[in-house]
Amino acid sequence: MIDPDQIQSGQDLAEQLSALYGEGGWSMHRLAEASGLSPATIQKMINGPGVPQARTLEAFVAACKQPAAPWLRARDRAVKNRGSAKPSVADLQEQLADARAQIRRAKAALHLNGGTPEQILKSHARQRLEQFAAQDPLIDPQNGHLYLVVHPATGAEDALVDLFTQRPEYQLDPIIRSIVRDRGHAEFSPDLDRGVWERRSTGCALVNGVDRETGAIREERFLETSVHEDGSVTLLCGAGSISTVSGWRHVSDVINEAPQYRVVSPWLVLGLTYGALALAGTLADTHASYQGDWLVGLRVTGLSGGAWAYEVVKRGDQDVVPPYNGSHYERIAVCETSDLLTPAALTEKLAGSLIRGLSIHSLVLPYPRTDT
Repeated sequence: MIDPDQIQSGQDLAEQLSALYGEGGWSMHRLAEASGLSPATIQKMINGPGVPQARTLEAFVAACKQPAAPWLRARDRAVKNRGSAKPSVADLQEQLADARAQIRRAKAALHLNGGTPEQILKSHARQRLEQFAAQDPLIDPQNGHLYLVVHPATGAEDALVDLFTQRPEYQLDPIIRSIVRDRGHAEFSPDLDRGVWERRSTGCALVNGVDRETGAIREERFLETSVHEDGSVTLLCGAGSISTVSGWRHVSDVINEAPQYRVVSPWLVLGLTYGALALAGTLADTHASYQGDWLVGLRVTGLSGGAWAYEVVKRGDQDVVPPYNGSHYERIAVCETSDLLTPAALTEKLAGSLIRGLSIHSLVLPYPRTDT
Protein backbone atom coordinates (compact mmCIF):
# COMPACT_ATOMS: atom_id res chain seq x y z
CA MET A 1 0.00 0.00 0.00
CA ILE A 2 1.37 3.40 -0.96
CA ASP A 3 1.49 5.59 2.14
CA PRO A 4 4.28 8.20 2.46
CA ASP A 5 3.37 8.75 6.12
CA GLN A 6 4.90 5.33 6.89
CA ILE A 7 8.31 6.27 5.48
CA GLN A 8 11.11 6.52 8.04
CA SER A 9 14.28 5.76 6.06
CA GLY A 10 15.83 6.07 2.63
CA GLN A 11 15.04 2.43 1.92
CA ASP A 12 11.39 2.98 2.93
CA LEU A 13 11.24 5.93 0.55
CA ALA A 14 12.73 3.91 -2.32
CA GLU A 15 10.23 1.08 -1.76
CA GLN A 16 7.29 3.50 -1.77
CA LEU A 17 8.56 5.23 -4.92
CA SER A 18 9.04 1.84 -6.56
CA ALA A 19 5.43 0.95 -5.71
CA LEU A 20 4.28 4.29 -7.09
CA TYR A 21 6.26 3.65 -10.27
CA GLY A 22 4.76 0.20 -10.67
CA GLU A 23 1.20 1.27 -9.94
CA GLY A 24 1.40 3.93 -12.66
CA GLY A 25 2.50 1.44 -15.27
CA TRP A 26 5.44 3.64 -16.18
CA SER A 27 8.42 2.85 -18.30
CA MET A 28 11.70 4.46 -17.26
CA HIS A 29 11.81 6.72 -20.30
CA ARG A 30 8.14 7.79 -20.14
CA LEU A 31 8.48 8.82 -16.49
CA ALA A 32 11.73 10.61 -17.30
CA GLU A 33 9.95 12.58 -20.01
CA ALA A 34 6.98 13.38 -17.75
CA SER A 35 9.09 14.44 -14.76
CA GLY A 36 12.03 16.10 -16.49
CA LEU A 37 14.45 13.81 -14.63
CA SER A 38 17.05 11.54 -16.17
CA PRO A 39 16.34 7.79 -16.41
CA ALA A 40 19.44 7.17 -14.30
CA THR A 41 18.07 9.37 -11.52
CA ILE A 42 14.71 7.59 -11.55
CA GLN A 43 16.48 4.21 -11.43
CA LYS A 44 18.41 5.27 -8.31
CA MET A 45 15.26 6.65 -6.66
CA ILE A 46 13.31 3.40 -6.92
CA ASN A 47 16.28 1.20 -6.05
CA GLY A 48 17.45 3.16 -2.99
CA PRO A 49 18.68 3.44 -0.39
CA GLY A 50 19.82 7.03 -0.94
CA VAL A 51 17.55 10.02 -0.28
CA PRO A 52 16.85 12.14 -3.38
CA GLN A 53 16.98 15.92 -3.41
CA ALA A 54 13.70 17.63 -2.51
CA ARG A 55 13.21 19.12 -5.98
CA THR A 56 13.95 15.74 -7.58
CA LEU A 57 11.41 13.99 -5.36
CA GLU A 58 8.84 16.70 -6.03
CA ALA A 59 9.22 16.25 -9.80
CA PHE A 60 8.86 12.46 -9.49
CA VAL A 61 5.66 12.48 -7.40
CA ALA A 62 4.13 15.35 -9.41
CA ALA A 63 4.46 13.28 -12.57
CA CYS A 64 2.68 10.47 -10.70
CA LYS A 65 -0.18 12.86 -9.77
CA GLN A 66 0.68 12.75 -6.07
CA PRO A 67 0.57 15.74 -3.68
CA ALA A 68 4.12 16.79 -2.88
CA ALA A 69 3.73 17.78 0.78
CA PRO A 70 3.49 14.30 2.42
CA TRP A 71 6.38 13.00 0.31
CA LEU A 72 8.59 15.96 1.22
CA ARG A 73 7.80 15.40 4.90
CA ALA A 74 8.72 11.75 4.42
CA ARG A 75 12.00 12.81 2.85
CA ASP A 76 12.73 15.08 5.82
CA ARG A 77 12.23 12.13 8.17
CA ALA A 78 14.52 9.94 6.09
CA VAL A 79 17.22 12.62 6.07
CA LYS A 80 16.91 13.14 9.82
CA ASN A 81 17.14 9.43 10.53
CA ARG A 82 20.11 9.10 8.20
CA GLY A 83 22.07 11.50 10.39
CA SER A 84 24.71 13.97 9.29
CA ALA A 85 26.68 11.63 7.01
CA LYS A 86 28.39 13.19 4.01
CA PRO A 87 26.70 12.73 0.61
CA SER A 88 27.52 9.41 -1.01
CA VAL A 89 29.00 9.05 -4.47
CA ALA A 90 25.55 7.93 -5.64
CA ASP A 91 24.02 11.13 -4.19
CA LEU A 92 26.57 13.28 -6.00
CA GLN A 93 26.02 11.39 -9.25
CA GLU A 94 22.27 11.98 -8.88
CA GLN A 95 22.79 15.70 -8.35
CA LEU A 96 25.02 15.82 -11.44
CA ALA A 97 22.44 13.98 -13.55
CA ASP A 98 19.71 16.34 -12.35
CA ALA A 99 21.86 19.38 -13.12
CA ARG A 100 22.46 18.11 -16.64
CA ALA A 101 18.72 17.49 -17.11
CA GLN A 102 17.98 21.04 -15.93
CA ILE A 103 20.54 22.41 -18.40
CA ARG A 104 18.87 20.50 -21.22
CA ARG A 105 15.45 21.88 -20.22
CA ALA A 106 16.86 25.42 -20.00
CA LYS A 107 18.38 25.10 -23.47
CA ALA A 108 15.08 23.83 -24.82
CA ALA A 109 13.27 26.81 -23.23
CA LEU A 110 15.74 29.21 -24.82
CA HIS A 111 15.18 27.63 -28.20
CA LEU A 112 11.38 27.64 -27.97
CA ASN A 113 10.81 30.97 -26.29
CA GLY A 114 13.75 33.13 -27.30
CA GLY A 115 15.49 34.77 -24.37
CA THR A 116 17.47 33.94 -21.26
CA PRO A 117 15.89 31.89 -18.45
CA GLU A 118 15.58 35.05 -16.32
CA GLN A 119 13.86 36.92 -19.17
CA ILE A 120 11.40 34.06 -19.59
CA LEU A 121 10.65 34.00 -15.85
CA LYS A 122 10.18 37.76 -15.79
CA SER A 123 7.74 37.46 -18.68
CA HIS A 124 5.74 34.93 -16.66
CA ALA A 125 5.85 37.26 -13.63
CA ARG A 126 4.52 40.15 -15.70
CA GLN A 127 1.68 37.98 -16.99
CA ARG A 128 0.69 37.04 -13.44
CA LEU A 129 0.77 40.68 -12.39
CA GLU A 130 -1.44 41.62 -15.35
CA GLN A 131 -3.92 38.86 -14.50
CA PHE A 132 -4.04 39.87 -10.85
CA ALA A 133 -4.58 43.57 -11.58
CA ALA A 134 -7.38 42.68 -14.00
CA GLN A 135 -9.28 41.07 -11.10
CA ASP A 136 -9.41 44.33 -9.10
CA PRO A 137 -12.89 44.45 -7.47
CA LEU A 138 -13.06 48.25 -7.58
CA ILE A 139 -14.66 49.03 -10.93
CA ASP A 140 -14.46 52.86 -10.81
CA PRO A 141 -11.50 53.67 -8.55
CA GLN A 142 -10.84 57.20 -7.34
CA ASN A 143 -7.38 56.35 -6.04
CA GLY A 144 -4.39 54.65 -7.56
CA HIS A 145 -3.90 51.05 -6.45
CA LEU A 146 -0.92 48.99 -5.41
CA TYR A 147 -0.67 45.44 -6.74
CA LEU A 148 1.93 42.91 -5.61
CA VAL A 149 2.35 39.30 -6.74
CA VAL A 150 4.84 36.87 -5.14
CA HIS A 151 4.61 33.50 -6.88
CA PRO A 152 6.79 30.35 -6.67
CA ALA A 153 8.06 29.54 -10.15
CA THR A 154 8.11 25.75 -9.74
CA GLY A 155 6.19 25.09 -6.52
CA ALA A 156 3.56 22.42 -6.04
CA GLU A 157 -0.09 23.40 -6.44
CA ASP A 158 -0.82 22.04 -2.95
CA ALA A 159 2.30 23.42 -1.25
CA LEU A 160 0.32 24.99 1.61
CA VAL A 161 -2.75 22.76 1.56
CA ASP A 162 -2.02 21.46 5.07
CA LEU A 163 -2.17 25.04 6.34
CA PHE A 164 -5.79 25.34 5.26
CA THR A 165 -7.08 22.10 6.75
CA GLN A 166 -7.48 23.85 10.13
CA ARG A 167 -7.98 27.55 10.93
CA PRO A 168 -5.15 29.15 8.94
CA GLU A 169 -5.46 32.47 10.77
CA TYR A 170 -4.19 30.80 13.95
CA GLN A 171 -0.84 30.30 12.23
CA LEU A 172 -0.85 33.29 9.89
CA ASP A 173 -1.70 36.02 12.41
CA PRO A 174 1.40 35.45 14.59
CA ILE A 175 3.62 35.40 11.49
CA ILE A 176 2.19 38.69 10.19
CA ARG A 177 2.40 40.38 13.60
CA SER A 178 6.02 39.31 13.89
CA ILE A 179 6.83 40.67 10.42
CA VAL A 180 5.18 44.04 11.15
CA ARG A 181 6.95 44.26 14.52
CA ASP A 182 10.36 43.42 13.08
CA ARG A 183 9.84 45.78 10.14
CA GLY A 184 9.19 48.72 12.46
CA HIS A 185 9.38 52.35 11.25
CA ALA A 186 6.67 54.86 10.46
CA GLU A 187 3.07 53.75 10.86
CA PHE A 188 0.74 53.86 7.88
CA SER A 189 -2.74 52.70 7.02
CA PRO A 190 -3.92 50.28 5.83
CA ASP A 191 -1.30 47.82 7.10
CA LEU A 192 -0.92 44.05 7.02
CA ASP A 193 -1.93 43.35 10.62
CA ARG A 194 -5.50 44.65 10.33
CA GLY A 195 -8.60 43.04 8.86
CA VAL A 196 -10.77 39.93 8.88
CA TRP A 197 -9.81 36.56 7.40
CA GLU A 198 -12.05 35.24 4.63
CA ARG A 199 -11.89 31.85 2.93
CA ARG A 200 -11.17 31.83 -0.80
CA SER A 201 -11.39 29.04 -3.36
CA THR A 202 -7.58 28.96 -3.60
CA GLY A 203 -6.70 29.83 0.00
CA CYS A 204 -7.66 32.70 2.28
CA ALA A 205 -7.44 36.50 2.42
CA LEU A 206 -7.01 39.08 5.16
CA VAL A 207 -9.41 41.88 4.17
CA ASN A 208 -9.58 45.41 5.54
CA GLY A 209 -11.79 48.33 4.47
CA VAL A 210 -14.99 46.41 3.66
CA ASP A 211 -18.24 47.01 5.57
CA ARG A 212 -19.22 43.66 7.05
CA GLU A 213 -22.97 44.34 6.72
CA THR A 214 -23.30 46.03 3.32
CA GLY A 215 -20.13 44.83 1.57
CA ALA A 216 -19.32 48.42 0.60
CA ILE A 217 -15.61 49.05 0.03
CA ARG A 218 -13.90 52.08 1.53
CA GLU A 219 -11.23 52.46 -1.08
CA GLU A 220 -8.65 54.40 0.92
CA ARG A 221 -8.69 51.75 3.67
CA PHE A 222 -8.98 48.72 1.40
CA LEU A 223 -6.25 46.11 1.72
CA GLU A 224 -6.54 42.45 0.71
CA THR A 225 -3.61 40.18 1.45
CA SER A 226 -4.18 36.69 0.03
CA VAL A 227 -2.31 33.48 0.79
CA HIS A 228 -2.85 30.75 -1.81
CA GLU A 229 -2.54 26.98 -1.56
CA ASP A 230 0.27 26.99 -4.14
CA GLY A 231 2.39 29.13 -1.80
CA SER A 232 1.90 32.44 -3.59
CA VAL A 233 1.00 35.70 -1.85
CA THR A 234 -0.90 38.53 -3.55
CA LEU A 235 -1.67 41.98 -2.21
CA LEU A 236 -4.06 44.70 -3.38
CA CYS A 237 -4.17 48.10 -1.67
CA GLY A 238 -6.68 50.82 -2.54
CA ALA A 239 -4.36 53.59 -1.31
CA GLY A 240 -1.49 53.19 -3.75
CA SER A 241 -1.95 56.88 -4.51
CA ILE A 242 -4.54 59.24 -3.02
CA SER A 243 -5.55 62.91 -3.25
CA THR A 244 -4.93 65.35 -0.41
CA VAL A 245 -4.42 69.08 0.24
CA SER A 246 -1.13 70.70 1.09
CA GLY A 247 -0.12 71.30 4.68
CA TRP A 248 0.59 74.90 3.70
CA ARG A 249 -2.02 77.13 2.08
CA HIS A 250 -1.51 80.01 -0.31
CA VAL A 251 -3.26 83.29 0.40
CA SER A 252 -5.65 82.60 -2.49
CA ASP A 253 -6.74 79.34 -0.84
CA VAL A 254 -8.47 81.33 1.90
CA ILE A 255 -11.03 82.38 -0.70
CA ASN A 256 -10.82 79.52 -3.17
CA GLU A 257 -11.00 75.83 -2.46
CA ALA A 258 -7.57 74.41 -1.67
CA PRO A 259 -6.19 72.37 -4.59
CA GLN A 260 -5.87 68.60 -4.36
CA TYR A 261 -2.56 66.88 -5.00
CA ARG A 262 -1.95 63.25 -5.92
CA VAL A 263 0.36 61.70 -3.33
CA VAL A 264 2.08 58.38 -2.64
CA SER A 265 3.10 57.22 0.83
CA PRO A 266 6.63 55.83 0.52
CA TRP A 267 6.29 54.09 3.89
CA LEU A 268 3.14 52.31 2.70
CA VAL A 269 4.74 51.14 -0.56
CA LEU A 270 7.92 49.95 1.16
CA GLY A 271 6.16 48.49 4.21
CA LEU A 272 3.55 46.49 2.31
CA THR A 273 6.11 45.23 -0.19
CA TYR A 274 8.52 44.17 2.55
CA GLY A 275 5.74 42.50 4.54
CA ALA A 276 4.30 40.50 1.64
CA LEU A 277 7.75 39.30 0.59
CA ALA A 278 8.58 38.21 4.13
CA LEU A 279 5.22 36.43 4.50
CA ALA A 280 5.75 34.41 1.31
CA GLY A 281 9.30 33.53 2.30
CA THR A 282 8.37 32.46 5.82
CA LEU A 283 5.56 30.20 4.60
CA ALA A 284 7.81 28.69 1.92
CA ASP A 285 10.54 27.97 4.43
CA THR A 286 8.44 26.70 7.35
CA HIS A 287 5.44 25.07 5.66
CA ALA A 288 6.16 24.31 2.01
CA SER A 289 9.87 23.40 2.14
CA TYR A 290 10.31 25.36 -1.10
CA GLN A 291 13.72 26.83 -1.90
CA GLY A 292 13.32 27.53 -5.62
CA ASP A 293 12.82 30.58 -7.82
CA TRP A 294 10.09 33.18 -7.32
CA LEU A 295 8.27 35.49 -9.72
CA VAL A 296 7.64 38.92 -8.18
CA GLY A 297 5.79 41.89 -9.62
CA LEU A 298 4.91 45.33 -8.16
CA ARG A 299 2.63 47.93 -9.76
CA VAL A 300 1.37 51.31 -8.50
CA THR A 301 -1.27 53.09 -10.60
CA GLY A 302 -2.94 56.50 -10.56
CA LEU A 303 0.20 58.60 -11.08
CA SER A 304 -0.93 60.41 -14.25
CA GLY A 305 -0.63 64.20 -14.16
CA GLY A 306 2.14 64.08 -11.58
CA ALA A 307 2.40 62.68 -8.07
CA TRP A 308 4.40 63.68 -5.02
CA ALA A 309 5.45 61.90 -1.88
CA TYR A 310 2.93 62.47 0.91
CA GLU A 311 5.61 64.10 3.08
CA VAL A 312 6.49 66.62 0.34
CA VAL A 313 2.90 67.87 0.02
CA LYS A 314 2.35 68.02 3.78
CA ARG A 315 5.46 70.23 4.05
CA GLY A 316 4.09 72.47 1.28
CA ASP A 317 7.11 71.76 -0.94
CA GLN A 318 5.18 70.59 -4.01
CA ASP A 319 6.07 73.84 -5.82
CA VAL A 320 9.82 73.23 -5.49
CA VAL A 321 10.01 69.42 -5.70
CA PRO A 322 9.29 68.00 -9.18
CA PRO A 323 6.50 65.40 -9.34
CA TYR A 324 6.87 61.81 -10.47
CA ASN A 325 6.13 62.00 -14.19
CA GLY A 326 4.97 58.50 -15.10
CA SER A 327 1.38 57.29 -15.46
CA HIS A 328 2.10 54.22 -13.37
CA TYR A 329 5.03 52.36 -11.85
CA GLU A 330 5.98 48.72 -12.38
CA ARG A 331 8.92 46.50 -11.49
CA ILE A 332 9.45 42.78 -12.06
CA ALA A 333 12.03 40.59 -10.30
CA VAL A 334 13.11 36.97 -10.08
CA CYS A 335 14.52 35.83 -6.75
CA GLU A 336 15.08 32.87 -4.44
CA THR A 337 13.44 31.97 -1.13
CA SER A 338 16.48 33.28 0.76
CA ASP A 339 15.84 36.74 -0.74
CA LEU A 340 12.30 36.68 0.69
CA LEU A 341 13.44 35.65 4.16
CA THR A 342 15.62 38.78 4.36
CA PRO A 343 13.62 41.03 2.02
CA ALA A 344 15.23 44.44 2.54
CA ALA A 345 17.38 44.33 -0.61
CA LEU A 346 14.57 42.97 -2.77
CA THR A 347 12.17 45.60 -1.39
CA GLU A 348 14.51 48.35 -2.53
CA LYS A 349 15.04 46.65 -5.87
CA LEU A 350 11.28 46.64 -6.47
CA ALA A 351 10.31 50.05 -5.06
CA GLY A 352 13.56 52.04 -5.00
CA SER A 353 13.15 53.64 -8.42
CA LEU A 354 9.69 54.95 -7.49
CA ILE A 355 11.01 56.36 -4.20
CA ARG A 356 13.87 58.12 -5.97
CA GLY A 357 11.46 59.43 -8.61
CA LEU A 358 9.42 60.98 -5.79
CA SER A 359 12.58 62.74 -4.49
CA ILE A 360 12.07 61.24 -1.04
CA HIS A 361 14.89 58.67 -1.04
CA SER A 362 17.09 60.50 1.48
CA LEU A 363 14.33 60.14 4.08
CA VAL A 364 13.37 56.51 3.62
CA LEU A 365 16.28 54.67 1.96
CA PRO A 366 18.02 52.42 2.69
CA TYR A 367 15.03 50.41 3.90
CA PRO A 368 14.41 49.45 6.63
CA ARG A 369 16.10 52.37 8.38
CA THR A 370 17.36 52.25 11.93
CA ASP A 371 17.22 56.02 12.57
CA THR A 372 13.42 56.57 12.25
